[in-house]
Amino acid sequence: MKKFLLFLLIALVYLAHQDIWNWRSAEPLFLGFLPVGLAYHAGYSVLCAVLMAVLVKMAWPKHLETPENKEEDSGGVKQGFSESAGTPLAGSLPASRVEDKAGLAGS
Repeated sequence: MKKFLLFLLIALVYLAHQDIWNWRSAEPLFLGFLPVGLAYHAGYSVLCAVLMAVLVKMAWPKHLETPENKEEDSGGVKQGFSESAGTPLAGSLPASRVEDKAGLAGS
């Protein structure tokens, strides 16, 4: 039921983006200086941000929050590679290699 309500909320916000009623005119001005279409899209952007916050709170997959690699060195930095991305984790390369990867070697 929760998934259906979230999907319905996404669909309603998507439909609200189709603002065909204020394409032809910039009048009336909102707050005396802002064209109504621009004011509508500013409000729509805030609505989208709130929707994303709701989606992260309600629909974020819990399995993504578990650590992949629990090995840590004495400094508390994970060592090794991330299994999902195949990329080195922070602290797994010596400082000289990190500089090489960043393109700073020899500069």
